[in-house]
Amino acid sequence: MKTKYLNPQSALKEKFLEQANRDCDEKGYVPNPQDNLISGVSMRDFEADLLEGDGNELRMKFCAIHSSAALAVNTFAFFKSFPTAFWLWGLQGLEELKFERKFSIFDEQSEHKSKANLDVFIKRNSDFIAVESKLLEYFSAKEAKFKPAYTEKNLSLAEPCWIDVMKKSRELGRQNLDVAQLVKHYFGLRRFQVTQQIQPKNITLLYLYWEPINADDHPICKRHRKEIDALREAVKSSEIIFKSMSYRELWGEWNHSDFLQTHVENLKKRYAVEL
Repeated sequence: MKTKYLNPQSALKEKFLEQANRDCDEKGYVPNPQDNLISGVSMRDFEADLLEGDGNELRMKFCAIHSSAALAVNTFAFFKSFPTAFWLWGLQGLEELKFERKFSIFDEQSEHKSKANLDVFIKRNSDFIAVESKLLEYFSAKEAKFKPAYTEKNLSLAEPCWIDVMKKSRELGRQNLDVAQLVKHYFGLRRFQVTQQIQPKNITLLYLYWEPINADDHPICKRHRKEIDALREAVKSSEIIFKSMSYRELWGEWNHSDFLQTHVENLKKRYAVEL
């Protein structure tokens, strides 16, 4: 299916507008955060979490019909009320779920105060899953950029494989995968792991990304997947596991649960579009 738009992001935003059937302004923003929610999700499930996060997500970015934060909330907030219904990688249930969880990247006594902001943070038993959610962001390539404070000396807890990724990402030029953001998330999670004495391999950084139904037809989606694979290979020795998954794969796992089928259908009605 060909689109009249040269920019795939513009085309997909238009598709979301058509499918969501919401009242939006000319830039695709709904008047209120609750207008961006699917059936079965309410403000009480996530509002307090987002108000604690950085960047005023709730009143600004969240109101975009193409918001990756809204996608994460629409997908996961349901499990605040039904934690035992959660499924991931064949395992059921969760103990805690929080949106916009912040982790210090540098030592608390450091003059540098950068934090990693994870879209979703899940605890189940002794394991932690930190989720970075992406909707349309990766359709625009970007260069990896780090402030001068990101040095081996200031990041003494980081493993060599991730330091290498940071160094090489600066040389690779523009990529669809936002490697710099994932590296910064790792630094925050690594400090959390070491300071909280969490066992190796008990923290997973999950890169969860949306794709159009016909993603296999589009070079950007293919290139994005290759870049994900390259990062996974580069950090396979890390004590923090890096995994990736598409939202369609996640919803497919949930579709096997009778209890979750309505939730999955509501998500598909809102987000399943072709490019």
